[in-house]
Amino acid sequence: MKYSLGLDIGTASIGWAVVNLDKNRIEDLGVRIFERPEHPKSGESLAKPRRVARSARRRLRRRRQRLNYLKQFFISQKLLTKEQIDQLTAPNHTKGWHPQNPYALRVKGTTERLSPDELLIVLYHIAKRRGYKSNRKTIEEKDTTGDGKAVNSAIAQNAKVLSQYTTVGEALVKDDKFYDRKRNTTGDFRHSFARADFLNEIRRILLCQQRYYPSQLVDDQIDHLLGIKISSLPADRPINDNDINRLTKLQPDNINGLFYQRPFMTSDLINKMRGKCPLESEQPRAPKASYSFEIFRLAQDLAHLQYIIDADKTEGDTEPTSQRAITKFLTSDQIKTCINKCLTTKKVTYRAIREALGYVKNDPHFQFKYIRGKNPKDEEQKKDPLAKEKNTFAELKFYHSVKSGLKNLPDDWRKVDSNPELFDQIGEILTCNKDDYSIKEGLRKLEVLSDDAVDALLPIDFSGFGHLSLIALRNITPYLKEGNGITYDKAMEKAGYHFAARHSGDKTCLPPLNKDDAQQITNPVVKRAVSQTIKVVNAIIRKYGSPYRIGVECAGELAKSHDERKKIKDAQDENAFENEKLKKKLREEYNILTPTGTQITKFRLYKQQDGKCAYSGKPLDLDRLFDPGNRKDESYAEIDHIIPFSRCGNDTRANKVLVLNSYNQIKGNRTPYETWGNDPDFWQRLEANTKANPKLGQAKQRRLLTHTIPAEDWASRAINDTRYISKFISRYLKNHLEFSPYDESPDQASDSQPRQRQRVIMPAGAITTHLRRMWHQPGKNREADLLHHAVDATIIALTTQATIQDCAVYSAYIDDHTKQRFTGNTKTTGSARLLRQLERITNTETGEISQADYKELIQSLLPWPNFDQELRKRASLPGENDTISTWRDQFRDIYSDQDSDFYNHLHPIFVSRMPKRRVSGKTNKDTVYSTKTRDNDGKTRSSRVGLADLTLDKLKNSAIRNVDETLYKQLEQYVADRKKWLDENKKWKVARREQKKLLKKSPVDEAVSAPAELPPEPIEPKIYKNGKHFDKNGNPISPIKSIKIYSPNPDTSGLLVNQGKAYVSNDSMVRLDVYKRPNKKGKIEHFFVPVYANMIRRGHPEVKPTRILPPPKKGIPPEIDDSFTFVCSLYPNDYVKVVLDGEVKEGYYAAYDIKVKTMKLLPHAGTSKDLPVKENKKADDDDQTDHTNDEPDDGDQKKKKAKAKHPNRYPAFRISPQSATRIERLDINVLGDNYKWM
Repeated sequence: MKYSLGLDIGTASIGWAVVNLDKNRIEDLGVRIFERPEHPKSGESLAKPRRVARSARRRLRRRRQRLNYLKQFFISQKLLTKEQIDQLTAPNHTKGWHPQNPYALRVKGTTERLSPDELLIVLYHIAKRRGYKSNRKTIEEKDTTGDGKAVNSAIAQNAKVLSQYTTVGEALVKDDKFYDRKRNTTGDFRHSFARADFLNEIRRILLCQQRYYPSQLVDDQIDHLLGIKISSLPADRPINDNDINRLTKLQPDNINGLFYQRPFMTSDLINKMRGKCPLESEQPRAPKASYSFEIFRLAQDLAHLQYIIDADKTEGDTEPTSQRAITKFLTSDQIKTCINKCLTTKKVTYRAIREALGYVKNDPHFQFKYIRGKNPKDEEQKKDPLAKEKNTFAELKFYHSVKSGLKNLPDDWRKVDSNPELFDQIGEILTCNKDDYSIKEGLRKLEVLSDDAVDALLPIDFSGFGHLSLIALRNITPYLKEGNGITYDKAMEKAGYHFAARHSGDKTCLPPLNKDDAQQITNPVVKRAVSQTIKVVNAIIRKYGSPYRIGVECAGELAKSHDERKKIKDAQDENAFENEKLKKKLREEYNILTPTGTQITKFRLYKQQDGKCAYSGKPLDLDRLFDPGNRKDESYAEIDHIIPFSRCGNDTRANKVLVLNSYNQIKGNRTPYETWGNDPDFWQRLEANTKANPKLGQAKQRRLLTHTIPAEDWASRAINDTRYISKFISRYLKNHLEFSPYDESPDQASDSQPRQRQRVIMPAGAITTHLRRMWHQPGKNREADLLHHAVDATIIALTTQATIQDCAVYSAYIDDHTKQRFTGNTKTTGSARLLRQLERITNTETGEISQADYKELIQSLLPWPNFDQELRKRASLPGENDTISTWRDQFRDIYSDQDSDFYNHLHPIFVSRMPKRRVSGKTNKDTVYSTKTRDNDGKTRSSRVGLADLTLDKLKNSAIRNVDETLYKQLEQYVADRKKWLDENKKWKVARREQKKLLKKSPVDEAVSAPAELPPEPIEPKIYKNGKHFDKNGNPISPIKSIKIYSPNPDTSGLLVNQGKAYVSNDSMVRLDVYKRPNKKGKIEHFFVPVYANMIRRGHPEVKPTRILPPPKKGIPPEIDDSFTFVCSLYPNDYVKVVLDGEVKEGYYAAYDIKVKTMKLLPHAGTSKDLPVKENKKADDDDQTDHTNDEPDDGDQKKKKAKAKHPNRYPAFRISPQSATRIERLDINVLGDNYKWM
């Protein structure tokens, strides 16, 4: 079968469609749904919690090992016994830590003898808090956001304080800054010191104590204890960060040393993750920070650069290029000139390239064929028609970083600049080493650079690798420099590489993403979308064979971040909410029972334009605009594209205005300035009215007032999406898939059936939206169901260059489907068939088209007759009481000329979902509870809650209310005081930022007033038990940091940990095991065993949990035994059928509530796993599990309103399945076509 495959790829969905090109019919279509691999609310990686927890476990374990080694050192040196050490370090020990303040002992230890127990206290205290150490000074200096900025700022400030004292301990004891508090708290890093400061202190203490313990604290033993060879440095020389790195490598035998620092990232680890070159399989990929890579990339860009020479054009001429225009590639000499320009200039623009080629700025005969980057603003474009040439063409960042670093060392720069291999070696060292010591060591091993040059290169920081090795780059680059159209593929062939050979072999289906391909995609959302796309394409190929062509549209938000996608979703919801309000108003005030999309858009534009025509400024009569009884006024006012759609392809509201019909006819297929720019009075009024209405927005104002003509040919751009992810998928399909062969010769091609040369088409999203409307498909309602993805996929499958040209021509002549005039000034490019038809049906004298001819024209734009009806019906589902036969009946007329076998196998779309079959996951939640329950009820347990997280609701669940009423009232006041403090502290930080901005401005600037004096920083409220701040010995008492609260945690909801000393709640439910058992009356009952991650033993999947939850009635075993029969295991997104009282309930399994024995199911076409929200009533959704929703609700009030107005057509629902007579799991395949419709 010769078919076209359409794919609509989104962040959590794939719409697909198979269109039979031989028989002009929709062969098959469907939707595949999967969940984004990210947290639905924050957008963070699902692996982040595990990664953070794992990192914390390692950090605590390593600290514990260091402290244990310190204890063992004291025992081995016979300074203390194990019993003495255990007593000193016990958490509740008072003698060792009080009244002997460890900070005071640290000061004493620098000049006086410490007893063994005092020495242990000092070393133990410092070893627990070793200070901050950065791997790279450059990273430290560049860190201007987040915690890194706060830590670095605090270290710098405390370094000034420390200069007045001998050690950190002395500063902490004597300086007023640290009187109230000596340690950091959450979010406050003002008490931070550098690692080197603590190391200098402990060295001073140990050198002093050597005099009193000469045999126990010899130099070698101190080096081994610290894990760093400090004995190699003079005693009077302070240690810095570079010394720590160097001295640690000199003492590598004790990883448990008190100051041993594991390298954050070594060159060995980086090289393990480094890929291999696809052309030189044994060679590693080259660093992006290398001379060879940067010159290769520059030469490639220059080899692909094209410019147009037009001898007929004159200065100021903005019309398209003439037929005498010639498109050229750069020659070898031109490429050489441009490379030299880039070597002497840090950032080279297209304008600089133009000048390097010998063409002055205003030369009308020269223009680039394509310029990368954003288009300039209209104001800038108006001043300079060639403003886009200011965009950056090339930037050799690494080359110029090295050149700038060595600018004061000309001898070293000459050595590097004249030796490309040395340049590459420097890039290798800077990329593969991530600490200053390793970089210095690597550069010195080159034995070429001076010590000053090594220090000058140290701040340079680069990372990442290209796709080719240095050998391949050096082999290919000379051929790219030859120019004259020798592009990358040709240069590769000349160098002896045959790229196509990489992708030889089995091409009947797509292979999974290999390591090299996967490395090109860093976004996990995109990676999952691509992986699911591969599965869908392979399933279609297995069913229908190789496709003739593939059309792919990637959602605009696919490669965007979570925050960007959230903004898009919020805007969509807000737009839907606004549309519903307008629909209601049209129904109630204008008696329009079913408002159309055009009427809604007219109403929105009417409100945005303050009820005035956007061009003339004349008032619009709202009654005439929407009077359904007055057919003569249907075209009284029309929606017009400001910049004609045929010339820009922009069909958004930012390019639409509501205008009187008469002015729309005058404007035709021109911009406002082209139409009225020569009429000063009219243009002045239009300009004033536009600028006076801020509701239009800047984008629309720019379009209304622009003087320039859109330079881009949108018809060519619409068929080639240039985003990276689109290009990646296109390249992947072309390289790994064999398409069905051409079945026509070039001579057989015609207007109706042109030969398809482009096998993978990537239409931009705007064209799909436009075709959807042109082919009479209803607007999207994303909240209603998921079937619109299949509709889009069908349109994408039929999008070709000819289709795009039809759109351009149609939009130029029939603007918005309402303007029936033939304007002779339109470009005559596009579909020849449509142009001939337009010329045939247009009255040459009046320029009008009759209504009958217009309807005929609209039908002729469809891919085939009745296509619009066919697609609408194929994207519908059977009604609640319909059977598959009654659903097929609607196609009898449409498919009357099709074969009966096709008709008898027709089936509705069944949405397939990716099941979650993973049995791993987080075993328990983080909160630790008491093993005892309140009043031994087996249900309510206590846990500690930090005061920073305390709320009045949590406080009410504490035991303090009945035990200490005074403290309870203090805590109530504390909650209010803390809320007030948070608000005041936020305002204070804003005032401090503003003050810093003013201080940065020049003090001699009289226009800048002196910053107001900043009030004192608000003090965080604290609460002390019994109001006491000091104990009986005068030592300060720590404020209350947490209290116990009670919460429901029955024995069935968690497990004991830490040898039975603590209780934690279960985390995610991995699956639900279903069993059945006949009751005393012989009736089947079903029982459910929730399976959590902590219940699954690795390597023993056959071991199944047996505890029934909730516990069954008396007389039924609480555990599964031989009287039960296993039915199935349900994982999230498994499709399940449940027969209850003779009625079938079915859907994708979403959750099981162990409290009330209910199962939540989602119909296959449903958009959200959330239960329907009743008005003014919160949904009752108390699931013990929390499976990710496809469309998470962020709680925004506007979104809730929008959801209430846009109900899910197939909402999730709950059932009580225990009394079911049958429960069956159906394994739905990728295409969803194995579901048996009844």
